[in-house]
Amino acid sequence: MAGTLEGKVAIVTGSTRGIGKALAVAMGSDGARVVVCGRSSGPDTGEGVGSIEATVADVESVGGEAIGVRCDISREEDAAGVVAQALERWGRIDVLVNNAASLWRQGILNTDPDKWRELLHTNLDGVYYSINAVLPSMIRQGGGAIMSLTSGRSRAVDGKTTAYTVAKTGVETLTANLAEEVREHGIAVNAIDPGPVLTKGVMDNIEEERYAQFYAIDDERVKIVPACLYLASRSADPTRFLTGQVLKASEYPAWVP
Repeated sequence: MAGTLEGKVAIVTGSTRGIGKALAVAMGSDGARVVVCGRSSGPDTGEGVGSIEATVADVESVGGEAIGVRCDISREEDAAGVVAQALERWGRIDVLVNNAASLWRQGILNTDPDKWRELLHTNLDGVYYSINAVLPSMIRQGGGAIMSLTSGRSRAVDGKTTAYTVAKTGVETLTANLAEEVREHGIAVNAIDPGPVLTKGVMDNIEEERYAQFYAIDDERVKIVPACLYLASRSADPTRFLTGQVLKASEYPAWVP
């Protein structure tokens, strides 16, 4: 039986581990041809870093088709290269998931200019670069789905993650404005908050005693995978066209039209 993403091509940035890897595997299992991209290539060290090759193998193990592209999404030329390879291989791109991000739990007083630039380049510029590269093909084919992961920290005012908060707020504003720009082309653009997921990035930035406040990606309370599958599969359905929203994965399927 064909999956809901059968025949679609999906790019998932930052898909060597955590949420990105879970999304890549789920989309491959559901019939999508997946472009796995990230900075980590080579053997999986087993230290939570992951690798492009390991995620491709996992997609293939569930019957999916995937290619791996090494890239640093904060570089415009790398983002363009991912799109170019996807188009060369499959001729279209239906889904873009902007997942790649870097977390920094510090306020401005402890954030030097280099760290500020790193956070903004990866978490905001990288989203723009990927979107800018993929839009021409989506417009030509008359539709597509763009999802950018945001965070509850976008609404934080405690001064603990200032650069990260600014970047994620920017992603949400970008989402709302782009959605209006490309609505006429049948392209759905949404931001989605995965909730308190215990990723490697989170573990590297909080005290171990706080781990219990977060959930594993396979916990039934973490709905980021089914939520993204829904957005990827329904974007072309005019009766369920959802765009320009900042959605909480934990509230899926309450926000389904």
